[in-house]
Amino acid sequence: DTALSILRQVDDLKKTTNQETLGIAGATYKYRFEVFGQESDLERSLSYYLRGYQAGPRQDFGYTSINAAYVLDLLARQEGDDAKEGGTTSMTADGRRKHAQEIRSQLIQVLPPLQYQPGSEYLARQWWFLVTVAEAFFGLGRFDEALYWLQNSSTRSVVEDWEFESTADS
Repeated sequence: DTALSILRQVDDLKKTTNQETLGIAGATYKYRFEVFGQESDLERSLSYYLRGYQAGPRQDFGYTSINAAYVLDLLARQEGDDAKEGGTTSMTADGRRKHAQEIRSQLIQVLPPLQYQPGSEYLARQWWFLVTVAEAFFGLGRFDEALYWLQNSSTRSVVEDWEFESTADS
């Protein structure tokens, strides 16, 4: 609640297009879900991440986009489990999985070329950029390509323990 209060003091969460703000709001609600287990928090997290994704993955190097895909999968799994328990299938879960795959497909098209643009050479050494691309490939079941990006991340970046742990948790 404190994090959200601080964010509201610096930006209008209902109107902002600032991807950093949207990413922090999405993360805050995702952590609330982890603590309290309320699906409404996960839905709110998704709404912020999707707004960041809609602003374009080039600007934030896919951060809000890959998190949107992750939360879509979390919700789909939860809805799919609920449907199985009731002996049905979930059209909503299928739609969420499809949307997550579309986001990841866009990321693997958009992000890798960014490292070759003038002034962006540093991206090839940035942990978050490299693991975001790896996560997109992994989520698409393209494990060899995910491994390539993970191997690059381990040799080209200095990674703090918290960064590694955050990536491993996702």
